[in-house]
Amino acid sequence: ATTSYWALRAESRADHLQREAYRASIAAAQSSLDRGQAGAAREYLARAPEPLRGLEWRYLDQLVDRSDRTLDLSKPGESGQQTFTSAALSGEFAFMHNDDVSVLLNWKTGDRRTSTSKAAISTPYALSISPRGDRFVVCGEMTSALWNMHPLALIKQFDSEPRFESSAFTPDGSTLVMGLTIPRRIDFIEADTGATRHSMPVQGVQRAFPSLSPDGSRVLVESKDGVTAMFRLPECSAAWEFPGVQPRFSPDGRRVLLYSGLRQMVPRVHVLDADSGRENFSLPLEDNLVGAGGASSSIVGMSPDCSMLAHLTMSGEIRLISDSDLSTIGVLSGLGPRIGGIYNGVAFSDDGRWLAAHSRGHEIKVWNIQRSAVWMQASTKEELPSIAAAISPGASRSVTCNWGQIVAWDLKTGAPIWAAYPSFEFFSAIETSQRCDRIFVGGDRGTVLVLDADSGEVLRSAAPHGAMPFGANWTRSLAFGMDPPCLLAGFADGTVTHLDPITVEPRRQHSVGNAPVIALQPSPSGRRFACIVGGKPARVRVFAGESDLPELDLEIPGAASLAWTHDESLLAVGHTGGIQIVEPSGEPRIHIQGLRGTPTCLAFTADASRLVAGTNDGSLGIWFVHSGDLALDLPLPRREPALATAIRGDEQAIHVVTTGGATVAFETSKPDELTARAREAARNGRALYRRCKTIGGFLPETLELIGRAAGVHADARQEATRIARMLCEHPATLNNQAYSGTEHPPDEATLRLALRQNEAAIARCPDAFGLLTRGKVLHRAGRFAESLEALRRAAEQLAAIRPNWGEGPPELAALRGLCEAELGHVNEARKWFVTFDRIAESSRYKGSEEAARYGRMVAEARVKIGSR
Repeated sequence: ATTSYWALRAESRADHLQREAYRASIAAAQSSLDRGQAGAAREYLARAPEPLRGLEWRYLDQLVDRSDRTLDLSKPGESGQQTFTSAALSGEFAFMHNDDVSVLLNWKTGDRRTSTSKAAISTPYALSISPRGDRFVVCGEMTSALWNMHPLALIKQFDSEPRFESSAFTPDGSTLVMGLTIPRRIDFIEADTGATRHSMPVQGVQRAFPSLSPDGSRVLVESKDGVTAMFRLPECSAAWEFPGVQPRFSPDGRRVLLYSGLRQMVPRVHVLDADSGRENFSLPLEDNLVGAGGASSSIVGMSPDCSMLAHLTMSGEIRLISDSDLSTIGVLSGLGPRIGGIYNGVAFSDDGRWLAAHSRGHEIKVWNIQRSAVWMQASTKEELPSIAAAISPGASRSVTCNWGQIVAWDLKTGAPIWAAYPSFEFFSAIETSQRCDRIFVGGDRGTVLVLDADSGEVLRSAAPHGAMPFGANWTRSLAFGMDPPCLLAGFADGTVTHLDPITVEPRRQHSVGNAPVIALQPSPSGRRFACIVGGKPARVRVFAGESDLPELDLEIPGAASLAWTHDESLLAVGHTGGIQIVEPSGEPRIHIQGLRGTPTCLAFTADASRLVAGTNDGSLGIWFVHSGDLALDLPLPRREPALATAIRGDEQAIHVVTTGGATVAFETSKPDELTARAREAARNGRALYRRCKTIGGFLPETLELIGRAAGVHADARQEATRIARMLCEHPATLNNQAYSGTEHPPDEATLRLALRQNEAAIARCPDAFGLLTRGKVLHRAGRFAESLEALRRAAEQLAAIRPNWGEGPPELAALRGLCEAELGHVNEARKWFVTFDRIAESSRYKGSEEAARYGRMVAEARVKIGSR
């Protein structure tokens, strides 16, 4: 017995040490990735004990290959000093030089090529790669040189001059275009030998350091003091001039970037139309842009699709700037403060997914833009944050809802599948059926809708609590499950109703408390369900079968989320600052503490060894169930709160839906090429749609801007068009935004389409809020008599299903008065305006957005009819 005791104790001690070693390896690997040290991360992952490797290990392992990284440029010299202090960047390449060696580095792959050719290139600052990929030319402070790339060998060094600003090669790569100041001319140089083919004098030019357009038909040079001129080739005729220096073309050749105000230390970057020389926009950079460095053209770069500018600031941070509205859409950090301008560089990879920068700090920092940018804007002004979300069983799609809008998303590609606006209601809960053939949505007025999961068509609408007071109608939570299958609906009055999933008719009802039911979770077998009853403190209760008495009743302050293990042996309860895991009997198993924020969604792995928790502070944690230790902590995009999380059946991915509508997949394996392309098209299409979406969200103007967008791949344009037709063609777009001061009212075609869709929705599912929507759209269309009739019917139906509604929402009275005024019925209009005033001053609506918005419209109408 003694021997067995000590053997078990030794085994337990060994298991404990192995778990500690595993956690340490995971933590060290994640820390290394955060610092950009992918090699070190790989070493730490290799040390992790194989038997314990799970989700978090597989996720970090595949992330190593596409993580941010830091490439060291330093090389100890004889005196121990660092010898590479500058790097010229162009596309995916960087060039460094010292007295002993020249290095060409592919910063995306890490491939280095070295040469000991005696080329005197001090402080390289400009680099141009031949389109053929066999030559490159580099400019330093005093000299320039032409190099062969395979192998790295010096072809010719140009003493003192000629030099170039950027983009030195012609499109076929056969000719190098460089400029001289004395005499002022542009030389066309043979790229294979470095011999000058011919020269072209340029009169009245101050610095003949050219930037060649991508198609080789135009060249930019600085003409007069502080002025850039564009010349057409080969005739060298001047096309236009613009105040500014250090010019270069955008990747698509349609725009020109140049700078002004450098001497006055009030710099701006200007973006011009390349054909006309007219300014598209300009952007103030930061004071003392140049500092001690001199040139500054290298600190601003444009992405290959021309949708984004990257600005390397003095602090070392890189601002990602939207080309559409000049807003800062993201920030990349990790680089030290830069010195001046000439010794720095910023460059995008050819596919636009990576960004590299150098700040005279002996290293190049490389970012994976999609993973690393701390996005500051979650959505455009017209888009509302999601209120609730659900992920289907099998994690094939997700659904989100907010004010009046429901959207289904493909989890494989991240693309929206359909959007629906079934009624004018604030949706507060959403769920999918087990087979994912139906979507259930609950609203703030007690309505429960059933939608077809493939099309978004409304199949059924019901108000199980229609006769109850307004405050108790709020559908706070939905869950699908139980045996036989049913929909559980939790309401704000503390009741849980079992609804038929087809007819939405009530089967039975539980009174679970006197506070809102904020979460519901049926067990996998369907024999019981857990719920959280809000209040101070919150309570977690479990009900089984037909019983109205809970078989488990726990007081857990701040409880917010629930999850069962697959075998129902454990129930996890997320609460403020922690997670409590208990057995069905209520016996505590383990209490995880120290979380930032509150876990808003939970999911167990199939073997119940790990628990995934998304929080309201924008993080996702993977926790060991047996010990309560944190295995991995992952930040969510823009630190948005998590709404729903699920582990894919094969445990190859964790899916999280955030309030910004983003569906994030933390995958343990790389996607195949087809999926990667589909994701890229979906991402680029959604970004293009957001840039082009007009004020008010109306389709014709949005489609026109999408069609005119320059430098956009056909797949992205097609996807943006599909999204626009999906999100711009619904009545609720007008319903929610037509009265928000939009400058561009909808055209007749859009209004007709909105009315047709509204008629179809009402025919499928009679809804008082659909009639209210119809009245608003008809008013906007100028069909005031028809609008009055729709509003009258809406008021009657609202009164029938909501006895305690009173006089209804403020927009109902306001719109009826506005229509009467337009029809010349002044007295009727005044009566409705008085009613509106009374509703707007009521405790329910006083200070609300509706009262303010329609109050402005009523005030304008009163002036028109001579009423006060």
